[in-house]
Amino acid sequence: MNQKAIVSLGIAGVVSSVFLGFFLIIPWQVAGVLVAVFIGISTLLLHYERGKTNESISHPKPEERHEEKENKQFTPRQEETGDQKVPLGSPLLPDRTKITKLEINDKFLDKTYEEARSKAVNVYDDAGLSFFSIQVFPFEDNPMVSVYFDFYSKWANRICSFQYSDLGSKLTHRLPNKLARTAQRGVFKDLPWKTSPHFLQVLSRVYDRIKPLSSVKDTNYMLFVTAFQEHWAIKFEDGLNGNEYWFDWDGKGLDENSIKAR
Repeated sequence: MNQKAIVSLGIAGVVSSVFLGFFLIIPWQVAGVLVAVFIGISTLLLHYERGKTNESISHPKPEERHEEKENKQFTPRQEETGDQKVPLGSPLLPDRTKITKLEINDKFLDKTYEEARSKAVNVYDDAGLSFFSIQVFPFEDNPMVSVYFDFYSKWANRICSFQYSDLGSKLTHRLPNKLARTAQRGVFKDLPWKTSPHFLQVLSRVYDRIKPLSSVKDTNYMLFVTAFQEHWAIKFEDGLNGNEYWFDWDGKGLDENSIKAR
């Protein structure tokens, strides 16, 4: 029932009640009650109709909500270069159309490691590097590359962890300093990026075997090595279907004898 019909019925009811009272067909007291009733019912119906209209405006149909969700899916930030638009990356991942091409070198790692080590020995004077890792989320709104350094203190039997993120280009001490598990005990004799200089090349080598991955926010990959085993591992994770791809690397060659899928 539309609002015009409600108003028309209300007016008709009021006029009829007045007419009946005027010609003494019903007592004036009854006519007054009927007028009030017709006005009250009309008012309630009008409020009800307006409420339905407002609700239909504020709550779109399921199909409309679905379209809105699709429209809000991730769109990479872009910069214009002539007639083309290029997805923007981050300081350590300048071009995220090439997700394994990282701007990481010995100079950067040496500097960041020394900063982390100086902080670690201020906490535990016998702290030594026990874990090294790089993790990348290439398709976040702001793509993020993180480098992790864990230091083991034999005296305290605790791990002191640090994370460098290129989002803020800073090193963060990740508290608390947890008790070391068996697989975390041990320190590197030599820095792993020095003994395995091809660690970035192995990322590209593995990715060539499994690509493409879904360009969604949760897609990520990680490369890490522990002093306990001096063993490298690589994991790529597809954020859309949840598939994980694990590989082991001996830290030396780049052939099938050195890189093995789990």
